[in-house]
Amino acid sequence: MCMVAKDTGQMMGLRLISFMRRSDPAEDFSDLQYEPLRELFRFLTSKREEVDFFNHYGVDEAFHFYTLGVHKNFRRQGLGSRLLAAAVALGKELGLQGIQGEGTSNFSQRIYEKEKFEILATMPYDQHEYKGRKLIEGTGEHTMTKVYGLKL
Repeated sequence: MCMVAKDTGQMMGLRLISFMRRSDPAEDFSDLQYEPLRELFRFLTSKREEVDFFNHYGVDEAFHFYTLGVHKNFRRQGLGSRLLAAAVALGKELGLQGIQGEGTSNFSQRIYEKEKFEILATMPYDQHEYKGRKLIEGTGEHTMTKVYGLKL
C-alpha cells in the first residue's frame, strides 16, 4: 500500500502487507542474498512461537504488516496513521480475521498503540546481536521492536 503525492508523484508513505494462514510453513529466509535483510527478517520473526498469533486470537487467516514508512518530507502529518487505518479497513473488507505486525521504531509503535493494537511481545535491541554488535548500537532513540496483534 503506497501513498503518492498527487501534484509531484513523489512517494509519501508505504505500508508493506502480506497475507498469512495458520497452515503456512514457517518462513525460510535462506534464499535472501542480502544478508542484513535476511537477518532482519529472522529477528522480526524470532518470537513467532512465543506470540502464537493464530491460537491467541483463534483465527486462521490474517494480514501481516511489515514495514511502515513515511518520507521525511511528509512526516508529522498523520500519514502513518492513515496508512495503518487504510490497511486495517482493507483487511476488514476482505473478511480477514486478524492482523499481526511489528513496530520497530517509537513512531510506528505509537501509531499501533493509538489504534488499539495489543502488544504481544517486546524485543529489546540491547538483547540481540548482529555480527558481534548489539542491535541497540545503531538504533538511536529506538530501543525495541514490539509485536502487535488485532482481532478484526
